[in-house]
Amino acid sequence: MHGIMDSKGNIVVPAISSVAINNFIEGKAMCFDYEKQEFFIFDSISKEIIYAPEDLKENESETAKVNFIRHLMGMAPVNFPIF
Repeated sequence: MHGIMDSKGNIVVPAISSVAINNFIEGKAMCFDYEKQEFFIFDSISKEIIYAPEDLKENESETAKVNFIRHLMGMAPVNFPIF
């Protein structure tokens, strides 16, 4: 069995992320899609997969889509210095 399990051994998030899931907040898992090279959310309650909007423009530091996902997760944005 693979994925995130609850205390009873039930899988609440299937193994759909290309990397380890380190953020699971209020039923939402922050996952990574290797083929698209972007993060997404798997909502374990609705079973919905949520990506940042396609028309969201990345900035020089390429954080716009990541910060959109982090906002939906209730996490602080990431800021990389621009040199």
